[in-house]
Amino acid sequence: MVKNNHALTITTIIGTMFLTSMIISIHIHSAYARGPSSLFGRANGLLPLPNILSSSPSSDRGSEITPNVSDNSNNVSPNAGGGNNKIPDGSITTSKLADGAVTNPKLAPDAVTSDKIQVNTDDIASDAITGNKIPESFMKRVTLADDSDGNSKGWNPNGVGGRFDITDPSVSRNSIVVVNTFHANTECSAFDVNDGTFSVHCGGSLPANGSELHYLIINLPQSQS
Repeated sequence: MVKNNHALTITTIIGTMFLTSMIISIHIHSAYARGPSSLFGRANGLLPLPNILSSSPSSDRGSEITPNVSDNSNNVSPNAGGGNNKIPDGSITTSKLADGAVTNPKLAPDAVTSDKIQVNTDDIASDAITGNKIPESFMKRVTLADDSDGNSKGWNPNGVGGRFDITDPSVSRNSIVVVNTFHANTECSAFDVNDGTFSVHCGGSLPANGSELHYLIINLPQSQS
């Protein structure tokens, strides 16, 4: 009878221990579901959680992490030359742009100026530049015949006079004017170039009646030096 009581006592103790372990296990799983602070917080009567997780940034601290955008390749530190935190200055290079990605509608007015354009001779295909592609504001070729239109503009050769005052609104005082009559032994040059007018002086064999005057107007940008 004593042995049976001992066996019952041992069985009761083992059952109690098993039930206690189950309760503790359920408590731990429930605490983990609520977060580590519920498991290790002082409110549960347990030791506080050591600060061992602070070395690994969590998703809710993502805004506190500042990326270091600097290396020796294509990346440049933000604000190094006018960039911002979204697109670092210098990070977009020609090699990263697809053909046709930059079109006129995407460019701000006056964004591309002459000082930003560099074209080498090797970049121009043969016969790419033709007369009809050159604006008259830059270069203009004119032929004046000995007729009513040519006479009204100052060209009226007769084999006697050697000076002709030509009017042309494309001419300015900074223009370069080259003249030719394509007649043998006739030498003509442009003088007194002003806004809207220039003079032609001919020597040698003077232009005869019916001669033509050919001239070229070149308006180059003024050098800053």
